[in-house]
Amino acid sequence: MTQVQIPSQRVEKKRNFKLVKFTGIAVLMIVLITAAFTIWTPQPSIWVLQMLGSKNNPENYGSHPSDLPALMKQTRVLSDISYPSKYQENKLDLYLPQTDSKPLPVIIFIHGGGFINGDKYMPADYSRALASEGFAVVSMNYELAPGATLFDQTKQVGEVLSYLQQLAQKYPLDPSQVILAGSSAGAFLAGEFALIQTNSEYANLVGVPQSVSTNTIKGLLLYSAPYDITAFQHSDLKPVQQFIIKRMGWGILGDKNWMDNPKFDVLNLSKYITKDFPPAFVTDGNTNSFETQARTFVATLQEKDVPVTSLFFNPNEIKAGHGYQFDMASPASILSLKQTKTFLKGITSSN
Repeated sequence: MTQVQIPSQRVEKKRNFKLVKFTGIAVLMIVLITAAFTIWTPQPSIWVLQMLGSKNNPENYGSHPSDLPALMKQTRVLSDISYPSKYQENKLDLYLPQTDSKPLPVIIFIHGGGFINGDKYMPADYSRALASEGFAVVSMNYELAPGATLFDQTKQVGEVLSYLQQLAQKYPLDPSQVILAGSSAGAFLAGEFALIQTNSEYANLVGVPQSVSTNTIKGLLLYSAPYDITAFQHSDLKPVQQFIIKRMGWGILGDKNWMDNPKFDVLNLSKYITKDFPPAFVTDGNTNSFETQARTFVATLQEKDVPVTSLFFNPNEIKAGHGYQFDMASPASILSLKQTKTFLKGITSSN
């Protein structure tokens, strides 16, 4: 009986076809699953943005100050102290002068990163510079979106303030003199927390209870903050930008349809400022940041008779970008730090 031999070339083609078919189906399944997740959760989009961010690369946070070696000798840092929290990201770093033993005013620094990224290491050099002037600086981590909403992150600021009493038993802190500081998203959280403490109507609207005495917060340091997140609800963006902003907002606020939800009017801080808002130092760069919003915020504070010191730059003289203060070798940062120190000395007292 004669056996028919199938040419090996035909067998190989069949195998290749099956492999291509299998690969195509697998890729299609991945695309469909990813698309489904993108529809039902903001996580895939935010995960990509987090991967593109600089959370794990401290060198991306700006240039070091020229006097960093001296600052290292003048200050000390206690890293990764856990503070009581219902959230997972609950570590802080404490910066102190090397020799000071008297109770010091406390600056709580809240890092930026669009509410979805960032780390307490970001203001490390800046924290040392402020600690060298006789302040205790607490740089805090908080749970990032979408694991927590913006309002949850604000609650964590309150958790850190509550923990100061316990820290003061071990370190030279004065919990009665607190300055809230933040960069970008962190500055928004600082401003929102101060607004909650000074405006009970606003506290009720956002669902975050007042937790500290209004005279505890002596002032605010606000760097490159977005003061009106509602501006993104109706901004004229390209389709790709709108897609990103919509999913970021979904993760940050926990509402897929946040762009059409009027309850998020509370994210325009200027609308809720009262005369009881703490004194503020407000600054921003003039390139790719929120300078227009910052100027509007300053004008609102002035209208409400809130003491405010502001720093903006003439673009013909100095170019300064978003979060410029961390580029500590730059002329803009040097000037900002100088004015920050002057502002702090004016709102705090030595014990």
